[in-house]
Amino acid sequence: MTSKQSEILSIVRSEKESLVELVKRLITFNTTAPNLGEKPIDDKACQEYIADALEDLDMEVDLWEPDVETMRKYPFYIQGQNFRDRPVLAARLKGSGGGRSLILNGHIDVVSAEPVKLWKHNPWSGQVENGRIYGRGSCDMKGGIGAIIKALVAIKKTGIRLKGDVIVETVVDEEINGIGTVACIDKGYRADAALIPEPTDLDVWIANRGLLWAEIEISGRSGHAELTHPHWKDGGAVNSIEKAFFTLGELKRLEREWQEREDKKHKLLSPPKIVPTIFSGGDFWATIPERSRMTMDIQYLPSDRDEKGYGSLVKREIEDHLQRLADVDSWLGEHPPSVRWLMDLPPLDLESEQPVVLAMRKSIESVGLGVRIAGFDSWTDAAHLMNSAMTPGICFGPGPTSAAHTIDEYVSISDLLKSTEVLSSFIAEWCGYD
Repeated sequence: MTSKQSEILSIVRSEKESLVELVKRLITFNTTAPNLGEKPIDDKACQEYIADALEDLDMEVDLWEPDVETMRKYPFYIQGQNFRDRPVLAARLKGSGGGRSLILNGHIDVVSAEPVKLWKHNPWSGQVENGRIYGRGSCDMKGGIGAIIKALVAIKKTGIRLKGDVIVETVVDEEINGIGTVACIDKGYRADAALIPEPTDLDVWIANRGLLWAEIEISGRSGHAELTHPHWKDGGAVNSIEKAFFTLGELKRLEREWQEREDKKHKLLSPPKIVPTIFSGGDFWATIPERSRMTMDIQYLPSDRDEKGYGSLVKREIEDHLQRLADVDSWLGEHPPSVRWLMDLPPLDLESEQPVVLAMRKSIESVGLGVRIAGFDSWTDAAHLMNSAMTPGICFGPGPTSAAHTIDEYVSISDLLKSTEVLSSFIAEWCGYD
């Protein structure tokens, strides 16, 4: 470690209290990702606050509301999604030249805090207790955004100038489909590598699974629930809920097959699953339901990607499996379930010897921590950066991971400080400095 890097770490440690205050302030902005048709709350105010902080670091700030029509071309766009009063931010710290460029990407959107009455701590207070900062988004991932900002503050205070450009992106809708990051890509923001401070428990994530969301509709035939009905071929009623349960059972049979197949194994990721998440069916308590719907969360591995990086091969496997229900159920054979694919998010798979991974490993070791390389069974914006912009991205940030999306979500102040130390060292290591 050079004397300048030691100086950077010393400044980070001296800024501990202001780091905590910054994260507390970010939590006070209610940036819950709105459901379609709902108005955002504090998204714009939060982005303007971050913009002011980055302008104080002499960064060129670009704050804009992406064009919805431009975003429609992507396979994960959701009809009705928009950026009104939900701007995306990209700020550039121009390097002196000759170094590697870096994107530091974080999302400001958070999941709902409901039911708020179950929280011990006000989800928008940023209350500190027993070495933790509590609040919605504290670890996922406003703690990480605070760490990014304070790492850059420490670098600036040393007076060094980075050789490579640093681009800070704070985006919306990562919790939905990552389209805020894609808006930055679409506008032309590129770098040699990227880092996302997800709540990784100070692990380095280099892989994640792809995600498919699907709505499966199952047809039945209505009738009086309390009467005895003839066979359906003789005009009898068919219960769509029962047929939906049968369909789900056959999909879970496919899932069990996936758990054993060699092509569904990965050194850092779990085998994919087929998980029902929303169910609806029926209109009246005494009527056999005519239609039922299931929304499914279906994961897939990097080895399942098609030539564009998405999950069309897995979609085809699911559709073919549903067609084969005709072999075991005559009604479903003539009235097969219909599938509407709602979203497709690509997977990520980086080699552990990628330069960005090696640089992060060196930075972690430089502050006295052990290096843990891991994968994430869910999804991160790093997949969009790699798939759409060929920017290798890793995730590293303060945890615990298990606190994300929970009642009384929190970030460990100890992890927050350690991640800021690592990030400051990593930025200097990756970009180089005069």
